[in-house]
Amino acid sequence: MSYSDWMKTDLHIHSDFSSKTKHNDYDGEKLTFDDLKDSLKKEKVNFFSITDHNNINIPLYKELLAKRDELESNNLNFLIGSEIDFKDSRICDTIFHMLVYFNSKDLEQITKVFTNVYKKDNMDELGFDLPPVQLNDFFDAVFNNGIQEIITIPHFHDKHKSIPANNKQLDKFVYTVFNALEDKNNRNNLIKSIKVFEESNISEIPLVIFSDNHNIKDYPKGKNGNPSKCTSMHILGNIKFPFESVKLAFQDVNMRVSIDDVSMRKINGQSKYIKAISVDNEIIPLSKYQNTIIGGFGTGKSFLLNLLLNGKDNVSSNYKELSEKYSNFHFIFYDDTTKESLAELQDDIKIIKFEQYKEIYFKDFLIEHEKKKLEQNLDVEFPSLEILEKKDESNIVTRVNDLIENYKNLNTISNSINYEICKNRKDKSFTFTVEKLDSIFSKPEYYESLILDLQIEKEQTVLGLEIYSEEGKTQISESKEIIENTNIKYSEISDKIDNILKKISEKMVVHNAKISSQNSKLDSTLRNIDQIKNDLISYNKLLYEVKEASKEFENTYSEENFNKIKAIKKEIEFSEYKFIAQYSLNGEYPYFINELFKRDYRKETLFKSILLTINSEGSFSNNKSFEDRINQYLDNYFINFQTIYYDIYQDETSIMKKSAGEKANSIINIIFKNIEKNSESGISSLVILDQPEDNMDNKGITSEIVNRIRRMKKENYMPQFLCVTHNANISISADSENIILANKENGKCIYTSSGLEDSNFVDRICKVIEGGKDALKKRGIKFNIPIIKEFETGAKNE
Repeated sequence: MSYSDWMKTDLHIHSDFSSKTKHNDYDGEKLTFDDLKDSLKKEKVNFFSITDHNNINIPLYKELLAKRDELESNNLNFLIGSEIDFKDSRICDTIFHMLVYFNSKDLEQITKVFTNVYKKDNMDELGFDLPPVQLNDFFDAVFNNGIQEIITIPHFHDKHKSIPANNKQLDKFVYTVFNALEDKNNRNNLIKSIKVFEESNISEIPLVIFSDNHNIKDYPKGKNGNPSKCTSMHILGNIKFPFESVKLAFQDVNMRVSIDDVSMRKINGQSKYIKAISVDNEIIPLSKYQNTIIGGFGTGKSFLLNLLLNGKDNVSSNYKELSEKYSNFHFIFYDDTTKESLAELQDDIKIIKFEQYKEIYFKDFLIEHEKKKLEQNLDVEFPSLEILEKKDESNIVTRVNDLIENYKNLNTISNSINYEICKNRKDKSFTFTVEKLDSIFSKPEYYESLILDLQIEKEQTVLGLEIYSEEGKTQISESKEIIENTNIKYSEISDKIDNILKKISEKMVVHNAKISSQNSKLDSTLRNIDQIKNDLISYNKLLYEVKEASKEFENTYSEENFNKIKAIKKEIEFSEYKFIAQYSLNGEYPYFINELFKRDYRKETLFKSILLTINSEGSFSNNKSFEDRINQYLDNYFINFQTIYYDIYQDETSIMKKSAGEKANSIINIIFKNIEKNSESGISSLVILDQPEDNMDNKGITSEIVNRIRRMKKENYMPQFLCVTHNANISISADSENIILANKENGKCIYTSSGLEDSNFVDRICKVIEGGKDALKKRGIKFNIPIIKEFETGAKNE
């Protein structure tokens, strides 16, 4: 492990050497390496120290130093320490115990401190009668023997041989001498102790608890403690650097110290996270907390993120050539499964990403693809607002076209009407039926024979004698004459009458022909009139349909309706933000009367304008058909609702109207708000920050990133972070658990990682990132150097 992780820490364990300087102080047999290792492993302890009273167990420490690799392989490491009796009237009038740890592996150097302080020739001379030590004498012995750093932890409050909590001199010593204060390890009283600790106005120095074990066989039981009431402490550190880990932990107690069952930072992070990244089989371990990637320009910082986001085969085009130099890439998830890209984690973890949104930093609104990018990257949701598609207005187009055609037909039919015929339509009643009439008189068929018979009868004889007398013959001749004259008379009358009838018949034929012609024209006209009547009924119906369609069109495309749609603003609230969606208007309201009709044909309604245009046989605007003008109008109308603008409001003010830096601050704030929401819901998150400082000033970086990260850690909802940065505050002041240093060698990017406990690595960090040394100083280093807090005083005066 190269990054900072939680280490169970017990820096107060005694061995049998304690009984050499304090009567019956150790309860068990000789403390052996194996007993110590086995007991600590069983309790999953990582950092430990053997702190015998006024003494150092040199043989045991020699064995520990010789077997340090074995200890580290078992995730164990140690600080060389002791528990010493002090008395200094500047602190209190009584003897107090203080744990002391040396940043040295040189046992001879450390033994000289003890022999100098106690004025002995060697360690074997140390016994029960050792006087308490003055602080000045002790520090002189430390520094005079070349030891540059020590950690000091006096007993405090309820602890045996402790500095009282009401000590008025304590404040100045916690900043110049003491690195932590040890209280009694009792779970039930610990909350009370912390309250006393805070009331003592010394909250910037950690309160710690250890086992104070005096018999390794009973570990972790303290000398007089009840194991069921005891708790344990963890510090955030690195197993390879125990002293530096403890030093950093005490320097930043809120971030790096955790006591079980106490309201402070917890050791358990979120359950799902990336354990490591493999680039060409080189493993880059990741902390489940903050991982900061640093490096010079072009060293592959953002390239590593791009590999992680997209996979080796799908990196962004600007990284394609570099990507081809690597044979393989994958990362290892918390469950030891391997993944090619973060796309494979969509169902397991929320990916929240901050990158340089330069395309929106100088815009007043967001459009669709920019909105989608923020939704995807920030794991937020904008309101859904549908694009208004162009409507099908074929109903009014069809009705108007039918009206135009019907109007033309009416004119054609009316022109074919013979209005003169219509005026004389009553003449049709004087027509006659022409019939073939028999003659008034015709000679009977018997007429000729009768005349002949009468002639014969007059000359009739009997036996040669004439039958009729002359008188009789005269009478027959007269009858014959009467018959002949009568037939002649009536024949003449009949002929006259026949001539008259013939002329009448001829007149009737001529009259009937004339009337028939007139009637034919009248019938045709009447049929046209009936057609017009039917067409007028249809025309009237069509007029009604056009009128209704016009009203519907007017209502749909009224200015009031336009403004209602224009005013639509959908919102989704998120914390103090509102995500907004509304239509982007490309112009003012397009009034359909002006768009569709020429100036001379514009009336107060659409219907009247249509009628006037048709009746005047005029054309619509731009000499186009009604259908063409309607389609053009619809294009002009709906273009206003084809683009949706998105915005983010904070305190009723659009952040899009703010500066690029303010936008970046707001986006960072949204990310942290989302992290809180996911944490409260038990959802694991992975947060990616790609050079957030590019559009933020140092004040914004401190307030919006550094302080927020620290608060997340302190309040126990820190997700896994991956941050590319060249800002020292993000990596150092935010207390990054893992720092990945990118370099480029022979055209390939090389990545190494470690934590802030690794002093050599920190030196490399400070050479890469500007302000690295200042950031380290801001952490408030104060180890065993009598300093006046000039840096903090200067910061307050700024």
